[in-house]
Amino acid sequence: MGCNLPIETEYHQVAHSQECAGYAGRRLRVHRFGHANLFSARRAGQFLVGDFYGQRPVDPDNFPQRASDESLGEVIERACGRVPKLENAQVMRGVTGVYDMTPDSRPLLVEIPGITGLHVCAGFSGMGFKISPAIGLVMSELVLDGVAKTVDISPFRPQRFAEGKPINGGIRVFGRLGKEQA
Repeated sequence: MGCNLPIETEYHQVAHSQECAGYAGRRLRVHRFGHANLFSARRAGQFLVGDFYGQRPVDPDNFPQRASDESLGEVIERACGRVPKLENAQVMRGVTGVYDMTPDSRPLLVEIPGITGLHVCAGFSGMGFKISPAIGLVMSELVLDGVAKTVDISPFRPQRFAEGKPINGGIRVFGRLGKEQA
């Protein structure tokens, strides 16, 4: 008996920049879906800059623990298209890590058929922490009552890929003036 869970590991790097002139004290969080990058003003003038997509697959026990200066420069360069002032930002350090990814970047939430009591809650693609209260609730319902009652979690079953029904996240891309782009 076995269960094929479509999860791959994906390597990511994030650059932490120093002061960025003109953004001191301002809070900013941007996900540039069309350009596959994200950045966030953390403290006065400091930014986190990363990419949505990384290298797949990667060995989670053997991946670069330090981001290269070249790769961090490339990450910052891509973000400059939205925040040109990042061009002069100094990179303080880089952080690396591995995400657990499904083909549609959405989690697997299910009791494994044929293995009573084995529940899977995986493949969060870096978003697990922020949605953990809701996931905890529906998974506790699944474990205790045999069904998630608060929300229908059937779209998160692993079989969706074999059925040709991956979850479409409905990603919307916005341009410079906030107008939706194709």
